[in-house]
Amino acid sequence: MVENVQSFHGPLSERVRSQVVAYCGDLKGRLLDVGCGNGLLFDELASYANLNCYGVDRSVELLMAVRQRRHGEVGCTKGMMDQLPFRDASFEAVTCLNTLLNIPSLELVSGALHEMMRISSGHVIVDIRNGDNPYMRMKYWWHGRHADFPTVAYRLRDIDALFQAGGFRVEQAFPSGINLRTLAWGYVVVGKRNR
Repeated sequence: MVENVQSFHGPLSERVRSQVVAYCGDLKGRLLDVGCGNGLLFDELASYANLNCYGVDRSVELLMAVRQRRHGEVGCTKGMMDQLPFRDASFEAVTCLNTLLNIPSLELVSGALHEMMRISSGHVIVDIRNGDNPYMRMKYWWHGRHADFPTVAYRLRDIDALFQAGGFRVEQAFPSGINLRTLAWGYVVVGKRNR
């Protein structure tokens, strides 16, 4: 099954990617995008010579699209986010964008986030839809009840607690949309390994 490539072009998805690209400008080393999909993040990171980019996704079709779009510049591996096929601390940064909202429970998010922290030597960067915003919480709950796939808005404090349990701290949380905690559409959350 080939996923809808256009689904990654929404205004909130684009905002999330631009916030992550702005943050990653100062990073060096190996970056892994978990759930890389069609590789739009790699297109935007292409001008950063200080990053060697890799992607992992469960969809072979999307990984083939990444290879074609990036002409082999990006290493791609088939895998699942709860069992990443990499050694501990093998990447300076691990990103997971526009993906956690489709994981149906905080328990499953915890497993995936701990796996990302395991393979990161420095940063884990994820985004969430804001579960403290009543509109977003209801919107994603309603969608999840009537769609073929789940959508969930998570609370920033819950993601912070997961980072802390994995030996990371939330270095920054960039709001998307309105810059008020209860009204932001979502957050880009940057976790940094405690030294």
